[in-house]
Amino acid sequence: MSRDKYSPTVVKRATKSSQEAHLEGVPEEAVIVSSVLEWRLVSEAELALLESPKGTLVSEGTPEWVINRRSISVGMYQVKFVASITIVDQMSHTTLTAFDYGFIWVEKGPVRAIIDGGSSVHWGSVDIVVADGSLSYDADLGPGNRSGLVFSWSCRELVETVPLSDTCFGAFLSDGSKTNVSIDPSRLMTGKIYILGLNVSKDDRSDLAEMKFEVVGGTIPQVTLRCFTDCGQVIAASNKLRVTSECPNAPCNGSQYQWSLTSFNNDTQEWKKVPIFPHMTATEENATNIIFKPNSLISNSKYKLSLVIISKEGWEGYGELEFATAGSPHGGSCKALTVEGIALSTQFVFECFDWQDKNQPLEYEFSSRDEVLSYGRSPKSVPIFLPAGSPNDNYELLIKVTIKNAVGVAVEEAISVKQELVEMSIPLNIVEEFAEIKSKEAIQLKCTKLFICIREWYDVEFSRVRKALDEALAHLNELSGEDAQAAISVGDQRLPTCVIWILPESKRN
Repeated sequence: MSRDKYSPTVVKRATKSSQEAHLEGVPEEAVIVSSVLEWRLVSEAELALLESPKGTLVSEGTPEWVINRRSISVGMYQVKFVASITIVDQMSHTTLTAFDYGFIWVEKGPVRAIIDGGSSVHWGSVDIVVADGSLSYDADLGPGNRSGLVFSWSCRELVETVPLSDTCFGAFLSDGSKTNVSIDPSRLMTGKIYILGLNVSKDDRSDLAEMKFEVVGGTIPQVTLRCFTDCGQVIAASNKLRVTSECPNAPCNGSQYQWSLTSFNNDTQEWKKVPIFPHMTATEENATNIIFKPNSLISNSKYKLSLVIISKEGWEGYGELEFATAGSPHGGSCKALTVEGIALSTQFVFECFDWQDKNQPLEYEFSSRDEVLSYGRSPKSVPIFLPAGSPNDNYELLIKVTIKNAVGVAVEEAISVKQELVEMSIPLNIVEEFAEIKSKEAIQLKCTKLFICIREWYDVEFSRVRKALDEALAHLNELSGEDAQAAISVGDQRLPTCVIWILPESKRN
């Protein structure tokens, strides 16, 4: 994050994003007893009015601040990160503190221009057509919100040398500045291809959507295609794709539907027909809608999905939807910064490098044994304590890393680390040690020792440790006065507050 107020880090308001603080200087052998991590946001107005503004708390308890879409107003902000970590190192308590700051500029989301109906259509020369731009929206406010949008319809011929026409060469029957526009195809030339354009603007933002159409003589089925699942110019082939059709005019009654698919060959630079086999779809061959099953399309490819509707009189309507399937993240690697350690004692950090993808941002998930250890947009995991590996696998643990792009296409990497058990005896003399307690400070120190011991043993020899712990705590509960307040109730047990942190929820009762 930039520390320069005049060159701040840009945060897109319409996109979910994150910022991360990296904590360094905590000794590897130290045990973290407690931590306070805070993200605060200070507006430009606060910076101007106050000498030391405290700011608004926006996240706590984690070094990563996830910024949800449209959660912050447009403008300049100072971001503060404060960390306070209490550790136990060689049986002594130390509190480490850190502070950092930076500046962000939250910019407005874009406006989106959308023409309903598909990428390319055929229109008959007889029926009036209504082009629909009502799906357009201001991404800064959210889908469906058209507040303040200015619409401007136009037409041009496919040949670039012909000037743009804001009346569509006299074919517009209604105001070209409305959400929808009525078009009389009979005023255009049959057999010629035109480009219908919709420009949507608001303040200094604008977007252009285009649809190709050809005028066909006579009355033909009027086809409209719309994507309902996993929509967009780029989709994930691993997801389901559902496309629906509408055919509202008279020739549609009793008509026949024929779907077809073509893909672009990068080597020959040509479109090639792709058979739609029954196992690829969840719909009948001649259904009005089509659903492609997950992974039935090839990743990193360009497609055209076409629908021909044939009327009982033999007239053909045509609609086409052009889209691309995203490729997976590529070109990177992941590794463990520490490859060997002691179970529940050594902190592990995993990091990924050099992953590339056109569909940013990327998200990284680190997991082991179906348990998510760290997740976010940072390619570096949070520090993690891991259980021991199995002796049958030479104490090796497999860490799965899932790298996913913005449209949901993911690739997996595997990292292997070695986690051994420390050879130590179970402290069955805890009762005697607690008998020597004379002060609150001594209780805290003894709890810390117990904390370290059980942390390494609860998942391996829990029943034996728990028995010794029960005996020790029974004695501790006999103490009177202020010292006894260091214990808390957990089910039928009373555990020191420093101990409860290391007991898993399933074993607290």
